[in-house]
Amino acid sequence: MYDVVVVGGGLSGLMAALEAKRNGSEVLILERSNELGGKLQICSGETCNSKIEKYAKRCREVLRDLVNEIHSEGIEVMYGRHVEDIKRKEHFQIYTGLEYVDTKAIVFATGTKDKTRFTLNIPGDRVSGVFTESMALELITSGLIIGKNVAILSHNYEGINTAKKLLEHGISIIGIFEEHEKETSLNLGIPVYYGARVTEIRGKGRVERIRVSIDGKSQWFSCDTLVISAGRIPNAKMFLKLKAEMLPSTKGPVVNSNMESSIAGIFACGTVVDPNCDFDCALQQAKTAGKAAADFAKQ
Repeated sequence: MYDVVVVGGGLSGLMAALEAKRNGSEVLILERSNELGGKLQICSGETCNSKIEKYAKRCREVLRDLVNEIHSEGIEVMYGRHVEDIKRKEHFQIYTGLEYVDTKAIVFATGTKDKTRFTLNIPGDRVSGVFTESMALELITSGLIIGKNVAILSHNYEGINTAKKLLEHGISIIGIFEEHEKETSLNLGIPVYYGARVTEIRGKGRVERIRVSIDGKSQWFSCDTLVISAGRIPNAKMFLKLKAEMLPSTKGPVVNSNMESSIAGIFACGTVVDPNCDFDCALQQAKTAGKAAADFAKQ
């Protein structure tokens, strides 16, 4: 029996786990991948956007320090674990698909998930070569080439930063297709199409071309890869399953000042609560949730 189980081993999850441990709890982290870090891994070469001096350094350094603290505090981590179900009697019982884990309190720090072609209802052939932004950046960070002629679907100018990162890795980009009208000047050396929307994907086995509506006029563009950089939504599937109260504006769980959801004993922090939560916001929410979960476990 654990006092607190933290679901998600990214920035928020690590900080929540440390705070719960330092407030006297026996803590377990359930992480779906094979390593800790989440977005800190993908952005390892960048500087964390923090106003706190301790964290205003390379993401890889922040991650290294946090992981070292996790180990030094003796916090247990289970890798390759997904939360399939949660039941509650006298305590919570989490089913990971491999085992049952008993705990007194839970902190969800599951972050966000990228919008996909299916979220955006883009019809066409089911082909390879269609990536979300996170998937594409993870692959190129690992040294893999995602394609030779890449198109980027962008919402709210998010694709601009994606393009910069791809260009840094020598990826050839045929164009950025931004749904909004031009509001900023760019000099990336690649075409940017404003008022654009991808309406169809075609190919045999792999992407070969995409149909794009630009200011209401339809055009075909040849490419072998489409990267979708169209925003993120909270990875809050379990809250929906548990019928927790949700906030329509963010699609994340409703939480109180202690980051507790409408289900007593289940807490949330970071971008799973609000996808616009920045680095410092995530840190503060995680500390609050970790301490509150530890206090709940003592009851």
